[in-house]
Amino acid sequence: MTLAAATLPSTRAWRAAALRHGELFDALDPGARIALVARSAPQAMLLWEVGDAGVDARLAPFGGYAQCGADIALAADDEALAAIGSAADGALFDTLRGGIRAGHVV
Repeated sequence: MTLAAATLPSTRAWRAAALRHGELFDALDPGARIALVARSAPQAMLLWEVGDAGVDARLAPFGGYAQCGADIALAADDEALAAIGSAADGALFDTLRGGIRAGHVV
């Protein structure tokens, strides 16, 4: 895809994290979308999308916050993306919360 796709976690890891923590998505209606964007290369977004069968993950073009169609859009700096990528197979949600609290993910 683009440089942004290379800096974002893999869709496989993103999907697996959602499967491991499905209870976090249970309250969301089908069609709900949560996006992660690299601030330094915002051409693509990594999406969690809730469907009837659960949560899926995919890359999609990012045309800006108003046009992205995400219910929640998170923009992460390079430091946070490195930490998120390292934690995608483990403590992803703790890492996301820490990045938000520290201002690295907004």
